[in-house]
Amino acid sequence: GVTGGLGKATQELTNDLGAVFEPVNPQLGDTLGETGGLLGDLVGDLGAPQ
Repeated sequence: GVTGGLGKATQELTNDLGAVFEPVNPQLGDTLGETGGLLGDLVGDLGAPQ
């Protein structure tokens, strides 16, 4: 569905951001990666049929 794709896009975006910050600030890179994973799952779940 739409939100599933949105969740995946959110995940990829934050992963990309995390990769950018990783060399400068590994902590922030990790946090962004984890947050993206959680957000992606959340958005994906919202779109999942109940």
